[in-house]
Amino acid sequence: MEDYIGDVLRWSSRIQFFGMPEAEDTDTATVGLRLGAQPRRFRGSRHAGITLGETEILISSKHYVILGDPGSGKTTTLKRLARAVMLNESVADSDIYRHPVVVLLRDHASTLNPDCVVADVVGIPYHVRETKEGKPYYVSGKQQLRHRIVNFLNASNAILMLDGLDEIPEGTRRLYEKWASDLSFRLSESKILITSRTGDFSRHLDGFDILELCPLAPEQAREIAKRWLTNPDDFLFALRNLPYQDLADRPLLLSQLIVLYRREGALPEQPSHVYRRLLRLLLEDWDKERGIDRSSRYAGFDPDRKADFLAALSYRLSYRVNHSSFTLQDLVVVYGRIHRLFGLPESEATAVAEEIASHSGLINAAASGFEFSHLSFQEYLCACHLVRGPFPEHLESYVADRPGPLAVAVAISSSPGSWFAGLILKENSFRAFTRESFSSFFSRLQLERPIFDPSPELGFAVMRIYHEMGGDREIRRTLHFMFKDESVLESIARALQFYVVPSIEILGASEFLLNAEVQPPSRLDYTMPSRVSIPEEVLKEVFRLRQVNLRVIGTTQSHNLRIDEEGNLTIE
Repeated sequence: MEDYIGDVLRWSSRIQFFGMPEAEDTDTATVGLRLGAQPRRFRGSRHAGITLGETEILISSKHYVILGDPGSGKTTTLKRLARAVMLNESVADSDIYRHPVVVLLRDHASTLNPDCVVADVVGIPYHVRETKEGKPYYVSGKQQLRHRIVNFLNASNAILMLDGLDEIPEGTRRLYEKWASDLSFRLSESKILITSRTGDFSRHLDGFDILELCPLAPEQAREIAKRWLTNPDDFLFALRNLPYQDLADRPLLLSQLIVLYRREGALPEQPSHVYRRLLRLLLEDWDKERGIDRSSRYAGFDPDRKADFLAALSYRLSYRVNHSSFTLQDLVVVYGRIHRLFGLPESEATAVAEEIASHSGLINAAASGFEFSHLSFQEYLCACHLVRGPFPEHLESYVADRPGPLAVAVAISSSPGSWFAGLILKENSFRAFTRESFSSFFSRLQLERPIFDPSPELGFAVMRIYHEMGGDREIRRTLHFMFKDESVLESIARALQFYVVPSIEILGASEFLLNAEVQPPSRLDYTMPSRVSIPEEVLKEVFRLRQVNLRVIGTTQSHNLRIDEEGNLTIE
């Protein structure tokens, strides 16, 4: 038994998430999490604000199932509870429960008798006999093994911790659930804690209360950052100004952001790198790292196909309901339109959603139906679908009501400049912008930091925006970041080659007005605006970067536009 306690101490002393170069100390690197008294799918107003902490769980005589999304801290919470029982004087001296018995269920997925698993873990000897019917049963000394285990747990005031009910096959899982329920009614001086992913736990378990790990509160995220970083305030300030700040509410995702920051000294400049990395982590890498195989019920529905399915689902649901939660009816309608593309059965919308929920935690069951776990993932997935289709059918609706995914789409496209130009130079999409949606689009675009490729289309688009909407002070302000981008300035220079100036005198104005006389090359698949304008100070930056030849109306030759020694624009 002493050897076993030593094993539990060593197991519980360190944590290591995917991507961490070395393990961290549990006591110094983690914080206690709160657990809701009801899971989200069953939570009503009566339970909405009821939460429990670690000490409350340990001193309670109740048996609990602890639910949580992937990376929400289920195993870490068990480690902290185990250490509290063994090392924390305020708990250990209460003499309620004296030691933990920890079973990592994934290590025993092929063992069909849970009594044997517990006996092997704590060192209880047993042997097998056969009934008259030839069925095996297990005994320890003169007792049935089940009775011996119950007596052992009660006599030692143990907490039996079963980690990862979702990590064993479905058939084995049902057997373990029945066994745990039976055991719970026999224990009087002992208790059981079971962990499982929320999406994989859909049945009632007699004898157990259900708890669910709550998302990290801002003060908890701050405390974790303080424990991991020497400059947590810098990290938190950088995170607050990024569109994926909502990901910091789950320990696994927060740890990934901290590891990135600690490795590079900063968070990635382009949020799309973070979306892509963490999406892959939840869909595949997190389970693969721990040697867990979550095979799909549906042929060919591997992590890549699930990502594509989620992208199509997000695109259509975001258009349909315009927020992160959706009803079962919403899901059924959208699923009916896309299931054939992925070879999925027509009548299994709910089953597919539940599988994705259990495998990734990107979709969660909620009281009203389902919801995306994080808005930033929902918008990224939606953007992935947008950039794959040449003619998105609901594009104008996104322009008017949900410009966030459009900004992400610009950033992740293979040609950000062309994708941006398409939104501005195509009449239907440009006219769908409202003042509010345009401002929101540009604010998000600034956060997504697209790397523009210089092109005449991009130059036409930027000049058109300024000409038609630059009178609005807020929009003029949001355009400022684009005018600081050298690729944008180069694009303006290229676009200017297709215009002529109406007269030399116009150069003295604060804005430089141009009229089109020369049609752009046929490769540009847009109708170019015939009138555009550009701020004089921006035009000066363009000509510092590159000399441009212009033609004046009524002349037959080109003129070079230059800046004289006094900083004025002149034509030579």
